[in-house]
Amino acid sequence: PQRKYDSARIAAAVITTVTTALLIAGCTAGPDDLTQRAGGHVLWTPAHEPRFHMEALIEGNLGVTETGCFTILPVPLEIAPEALENLSDEDHELVLEEPEVRPVQFPHGTALSDDGQSVDIPGIGDVALGELVSGGGGEIHTNEEGLKDVAPECVAGTVLIFSSAS
Repeated sequence: PQRKYDSARIAAAVITTVTTALLIAGCTAGPDDLTQRAGGHVLWTPAHEPRFHMEALIEGNLGVTETGCFTILPVPLEIAPEALENLSDEDHELVLEEPEVRPVQFPHGTALSDDGQSVDIPGIGDVALGELVSGGGGEIHTNEEGLKDVAPECVAGTVLIFSSAS
């Protein structure tokens, strides 16, 4: 005898199977951020191209934080002594204040050298510790949504997101 199949039941079974497979694949797809380690240093990058780029100027020398996370150290301001004399006390303190050193999330595709002494940034190339680097980006708090899987060495209140080369 021929069996009669209920098309609604078949469709439901197919949808359930596909949905389950997609959910399992989504759970095992990997982290949103990648951490690379070498030579006692930590490079933190997003696993995927971001949906948007921040474009504030970030410029400085490639360095590392006290915890070993790569950073971009601000270039010290060069101000003539006579210009300092004309500043208010408040402005004088701002100019002479030590800049905050913050961990940096480098662009997707950035690679750490085997010895941990340089990074290869897409659109810029190889940058060694101490060399000047410039690009676009911004800052974000490590607790904000969209910032996941931050390497423990790179967790700080505020981090820089270096998103593009200039």
